[in-house]
Amino acid sequence: MADDIFGLAEEMIRRNGGGASMQEYRDHSHRHAVILARAVQDQQAKIKRLRELLQELRAVVLGECPQLLNEDSDGDAQLSMEIDAALASQIEKENKPC
Repeated sequence: MADDIFGLAEEMIRRNGGGASMQEYRDHSHRHAVILARAVQDQQAKIKRLRELLQELRAVVLGECPQLLNEDSDGDAQLSMEIDAALASQIEKENKPC
């Protein structure tokens, strides 16, 4: 697939009278791929940290003031379920085989 894309790009370069060489095109594409990969890693790290903070906050709330998430005490059970679902989805993703 990648060879097909580079072959197509090479043909386009020839038709348009040259311009950038195929190596320059590949270098440019590689730089973009590296930048995107780093951006994805940064975002994944931020998401992981936010989930950790959410988990810590939930533990504090349940330990110090559990009625905030308890419907019987005029708390928000829906919020509690949404937090549980968000944390459970992360655990499922982490436990999936690659």
